[in-house]
Amino acid sequence: WIVSLLHIETSSAQFYVAAAASLGLGIYAFTLPACPPRMITEKAGSLVEALGLKAFALFKTWKMALFFIFAMLLGAALQLTNAYGDTFLHDFDKVDAYKDTIAVKYPAIIMSISQISETVFILAIPFMLRRFGIKNVMLFSMIAWVLRFGLFAYGNPAEGLWMIILSCIV
Repeated sequence: WIVSLLHIETSSAQFYVAAAASLGLGIYAFTLPACPPRMITEKAGSLVEALGLKAFALFKTWKMALFFIFAMLLGAALQLTNAYGDTFLHDFDKVDAYKDTIAVKYPAIIMSISQISETVFILAIPFMLRRFGIKNVMLFSMIAWVLRFGLFAYGNPAEGLWMIILSCIV
């Protein structure tokens, strides 16, 4: 948000903000209590167990393998919209009708709604699974993805801003 509010999204100055934040977080990390890593020989058993490599046995079940492939594809699509969404909105500054809209002036803030919503929905997963079951939750998420991309595709930074914001929330 700082980068967006300073209007330095398209300049190299944003990396100075990132460097300052990294320095601040690095200093903060030194104030955290000591927490040495657990040794492989302690309680974890073998290296395979310590690294969680036994989980790959789940891919023997074709449903689990299919779920993983689709989760990977959806994750890639999410990263593309998060990475290039604000660039897409920023490019509307070349169109006179959209040049002075909020979405064009502060695209990173608009796109950050997506990250906030994602955090809230991740926290809601256990409750949704308990109430609706895995199949219904997966169905809801597939419908949500279609809505997300459809709303983002048909939205625009002026009168269609509600579609972009709703797509970020979905």
